[in-house]
Amino acid sequence: MSARITHKNVETVFAHYVTEALNGRVATSYNDVGAYRLDYNPVYGGYAIERISNERGGISMPLGNTRFTASVFYEMLHFGLNTARTMREAV
Repeated sequence: MSARITHKNVETVFAHYVTEALNGRVATSYNDVGAYRLDYNPVYGGYAIERISNERGGISMPLGNTRFTASVFYEMLHFGLNTARTMREAV
């Protein structure tokens, strides 16, 4: 049986994914244009990644608008990190 994935686990791997795989930064406010933020809404299905598009807090969802549960999202981000790291090493 695998360990339970917490919100803190997801936040941590999200921060690594944004900086390493996307070469971006984690948003510090709702209007941090160009930065990425983690959006969580259990009613709509879980986690998604948003990119802040303008000073009024408009967003885009560059990786798709599908939401995922904590465990699935966590595994997907780890896969993306490993892929980015492997590609850097291959160059």
